[in-house]
Amino acid sequence: MAEFGLVFPQGVPHLKEIRAAGDDEDVDVPSSIREIAGLYLEHIDTLSEWVKSAFANFSSSVR
Repeated sequence: MAEFGLVFPQGVPHLKEIRAAGDDEDVDVPSSIREIAGLYLEHIDTLSEWVKSAFANFSSSVR
């Protein structure tokens, strides 16, 4: 999104900022870029949930 003047810090805690920019209609970004960013964010959410679940299963099996 840097090509459109949007620069964000790296790291999971900053994903909220990217989501907010994608949801803000006042931010001048093509709809295709919003859609692709949304797909990436959904993918990150899915993977994050999978990792949490896998870690919980691993942790419970080690005890």
